[in-house]
Amino acid sequence: AELIMRSQETLFHMVRNILDIEKVVSGASLSVNKLSCDLYSLLHEIAETLSVQANSMQISFFSEIAEDLPSVTADPIQMERIVTNLLSNALKYTTAGGKVWLRAGVKENEVFISVEDTGYGIESEELLSIFEHFRRGTRHKDKAIGSGLGLAITKALVEEHDGVIEVESHVGVGSKFTVKLPIID
Repeated sequence: AELIMRSQETLFHMVRNILDIEKVVSGASLSVNKLSCDLYSLLHEIAETLSVQANSMQISFFSEIAEDLPSVTADPIQMERIVTNLLSNALKYTTAGGKVWLRAGVKENEVFISVEDTGYGIESEELLSIFEHFRRGTRHKDKAIGSGLGLAITKALVEEHDGVIEVESHVGVGSKFTVKLPIID
């Protein structure tokens, strides 16, 4: 029964991602409920949930979220999706004994949310196409479960929130994804 439930959830996410990427391609918005979003509370909830998953994978999970995070205009459901996708990828591509960090703060009139890991890292030539539709890393295909749309959708969602997403990665060292969002005036 547990296997059937996991398979059903995986299928649901794949279909949702395919439908969402079609919306992105057609120019439709994925974020429909933008309002003043309390990122501090949202990020703490996500951290609590994914720390359990990290623990079960024998990965050390660290959360460093500034208490004075200002609000941003955002769709809370889509913000959760952005951060959860980045953290899920970090956990998926980090081996037991590794580390994953969720950090958030303010720098130069922007809120930043970063997810860093000590995982496999991404080849430099693949960094140029990491946010393309149906794209996956070639080195660890056995870990690449899903549709290959997660980062493309994540980037589209960040851009819908007037933000940017950046990635730094070194093979054998790990990766760091940083989302930068404008602060509400």
